[in-house]
Amino acid sequence: KLMMQDLLELNCCIEIKVTDSEEDAWTLKIVDGCLSYVGHDAAEAQCCFLLDAKTLLDVVQAKVEPERAFFDMRIDIVGDVAIGLQLSTVLESFFAHFPFTLEGIG
Repeated sequence: KLMMQDLLELNCCIEIKVTDSEEDAWTLKIVDGCLSYVGHDAAEAQCCFLLDAKTLLDVVQAKVEPERAFFDMRIDIVGDVAIGLQLSTVLESFFAHFPFTLEGIG
């Protein structure tokens, strides 16, 4: 389990949907700040990040901060925006453990 040090009291389920991909949205479940599940099921998410593959790759490769991409309207957050903005602080850590490539996208 990946401990999200800054979010120890966070309990939520989120989705990440790559808008220019046919792939189902990624579902991430966080319990007490620990990433407890990553998959493609349709669990009830409190918020969903909508972004294209290039923006996701830019975030993963630290070419753009998640908050900057959100305020530049490259990422849309549907649902609980407060949770989405709180989680944006740990996206780099997440993608260090679960690498993303453009292979197979689009």
